[in-house]
Amino acid sequence: MRFHVILMLSWFWLEVNGDTCPAIYLRYAKQHTFCLPPKSSCTILRNTVTQSDKEVILREHNLLRSKIATGKETAYSMPKASNMLQMVWDDELAAVAQKHANQCTIKHDCKGCRRVKNFGVGQNLFQRKSPTEPSQSTWAEAVTDWYSEIKYFQKEQIDGFIDGEGPPATGHFTQEIWADTWRVGCGYSLFKKGSEFEELYTCNYGPGGNVENQPIYKKGDPCTSCPINSCCGNSCSGGTSYPGLCRISGDNAPQYKRPEGFVFYCTFNNEPDCATTTTGANKWETSQTLSGSYIGTVLNGGESSTLSFTTSFKVAKKPICFTSYYRSGPQVDGEKPAGTAMEIFKLPAMPNFSFTPKLESNGLLTFTRFNVALGWNMETKFSVSFSVPAGKPAQYLEITNISVKQGSC
Repeated sequence: MRFHVILMLSWFWLEVNGDTCPAIYLRYAKQHTFCLPPKSSCTILRNTVTQSDKEVILREHNLLRSKIATGKETAYSMPKASNMLQMVWDDELAAVAQKHANQCTIKHDCKGCRRVKNFGVGQNLFQRKSPTEPSQSTWAEAVTDWYSEIKYFQKEQIDGFIDGEGPPATGHFTQEIWADTWRVGCGYSLFKKGSEFEELYTCNYGPGGNVENQPIYKKGDPCTSCPINSCCGNSCSGGTSYPGLCRISGDNAPQYKRPEGFVFYCTFNNEPDCATTTTGANKWETSQTLSGSYIGTVLNGGESSTLSFTTSFKVAKKPICFTSYYRSGPQVDGEKPAGTAMEIFKLPAMPNFSFTPKLESNGLLTFTRFNVALGWNMETKFSVSFSVPAGKPAQYLEITNISVKQGSC
């Protein structure tokens, strides 16, 4: 059975939705930043990010990332990076960032308030005050100011991020050099407070960095851990490239080689193991986003559905380690979780047997890892069931990165 595929491209989203509030944003936050009007008490004098500004923002970010990747940050002895991605402009991130800048407040919005469907979003802010009205924005100064936190950075965090808030703060710097971040969009506002002119610079990043316990970047020779759908530095033809930075080809998520040792592997990128059939509500959709692909459904009260994978799996010796990543919860932020989701394991050789661990409704915006240790080595079929009681609000379930290997989890 074929499923509808959603391509989450920023330009398409902007053209179709304009300045309306997309329903998906209400899942992330009731007061999503994109849906807020400009602050009524603030008279904005200028709030434009020009094409020239965009070029400066990208150039300054990528020059600094290249400096780290190639080991030329000698003043602070930063090791080389093998997987540093080149940043490109993202219109959706910029649209949300501009709505933040229109609030005229030097304060981060909540993580859900700036999230987009493609990924979780990081954020850097910069403020400048002046007694006279500035003639133009100074994006190079903002980007350099964030990077200047390097003087406080502890290199032990490269292998596992701990904290960027400090004191002293280093989170702006670590977001700028977060290797897996490759999309940026920014907003700007100039307004007057009392006798002073104030500027607010907002940059939103995707996928967001500063994730606890995750590496900021991989140490190693530049370009040696690039995605397979990228070129690096001088190997790139056409467009702008930077030494030591992996440049993604087109509007596609970074792709990496399939890891070895798995008897079943599905990331919903057209792998054979991802073939499925549906019973019940036929509302499953595969979404191909800029941070990876997943399959999901939204069910209303009284609806149920089962997604069955047609490919079975088997290992030579027990046990089996089954891993999947999921997220689920109410379709609108603030409503109560009400869905019931289960993973169902059946053995064709034993028709009356089934094992049905429950996926708890976590309401998280990030995927949660779910490991199941199976104590057999027989052929196994796998499916996912999801239901919402009658009278309850709409609920969602999304699943990605399903894998099976022999051995303990």
